[in-house]
Amino acid sequence: AAPGGAMAPPSGAMARARAVLASDVDDPEDLQLALAALEREMAQDADATALASKAASAEMAAQESLRQELRVRLAALREEAAALLDGLLLRSSSTSSGAGKVAPHACGGDAVEEALGEAERPASPASAVAEEMGGGGSAPSTPRAEMSDAEERIEVATSLGMDTGAAEEQLASLRKMLSVRVVWGSTVKFCLLPMRTSYELMLRQVCGRFGLASDAPLQLCWPEVGETIVIDGQATWEECLQRRGLTERPGRIELGIVGQPP
Repeated sequence: AAPGGAMAPPSGAMARARAVLASDVDDPEDLQLALAALEREMAQDADATALASKAASAEMAAQESLRQELRVRLAALREEAAALLDGLLLRSSSTSSGAGKVAPHACGGDAVEEALGEAERPASPASAVAEEMGGGGSAPSTPRAEMSDAEERIEVATSLGMDTGAAEEQLASLRKMLSVRVVWGSTVKFCLLPMRTSYELMLRQVCGRFGLASDAPLQLCWPEVGETIVIDGQATWEECLQRRGLTERPGRIELGIVGQPP
């Protein structure tokens, strides 16, 4: 609070929260970061002796109001993301034996190229929310579009702090594909890949999901119990899949990227 009981100007955290709430699109990451910053500031203010003043009490009320609004927005996004995931799994279940299914034993070459598509299309949380939460509703019409739709929905739910592990596993089983979650610092991306996809194609898809050039020097790894296996080529990628039991069957795997994202 300002000296003499005058109302202090809005804090940085409060100004950021208001800006995020005033945005045309509710971005899950921005909402969560704004909430975390506001709660940190509120915890610090709670220990300050200045909070005994009338002006400080008014500031606390404003902070609490912003916090509640952020929580309401995030809860609404989580509820909608859960519904979208349920719809995705239902649609995948009903069409898993249809024409859109990728052959489970496609191994490199044309079959995988066709499934993955030629265009590298990185997605941001904001664009995912705008597309998935904004009301546009027609179902994707091609295998690549369907996979992109699934990837974005999983990423949106993950950015909201939802546990999507079971949905990823179920989606992989229904689509007869590999479900690949990639963690880089605090950023998580998701890929659906045909079974027996080569290391080069897997790496290209990971780069695309993070918005990087296909030849970006990423150091992938697989965190196994008690050790971390570096994945730096076809041999180590195949070893990773074999040890995870995913050489000949669909399933989920979580990879990491060494270092921090740019």
